[in-house]
Amino acid sequence: MAFEPLNTDEKIDGPIEKKADFDAQMLAGCGAFLVASIGGYAIAVWPFLAFQDIEKLNRFILAGGLSGIPWIIWIAITTRKAGLAAACGGLGGALAISVFMFLRLQQPFIAWRAQQTDKPEYPEGFITLIPVAVPIIAIIIGLTFIKKEEFDAQTT
Repeated sequence: MAFEPLNTDEKIDGPIEKKADFDAQMLAGCGAFLVASIGGYAIAVWPFLAFQDIEKLNRFILAGGLSGIPWIIWIAITTRKAGLAAACGGLGGALAISVFMFLRLQQPFIAWRAQQTDKPEYPEGFITLIPVAVPIIAIIIGLTFIKKEEFDAQTT
């Protein structure tokens, strides 16, 4: 009669070490990517949807602080917990955030050119500067908070 889970007649002393199979590793990685990207996007976007008057500098800074600081913490925590998959998910979310920010920062300037509001209190260069900076920040945070053992394993 075979001894389970080895399906062999050989008797093993001690517990059998279970290793995660490839499918479990893939599901864990994909789940970490999904949670990091969608969670990061939701954290970063909501203040810019909640505060409609971002043409004022104090509202823009408030929305940026409520957006950026928790987003950076989110990427750091998910990268530390789930590794490279979460870091890549954070970068994927950052690219989506960049598109959102590009479009959202254009809105006050379009309204100003249509003479519907006052000129925004921040420079027009923010329209391109912030969307370019977001993925760069995500890369820096991901590289900073990934575990050294996993980083070494991925680079060799």
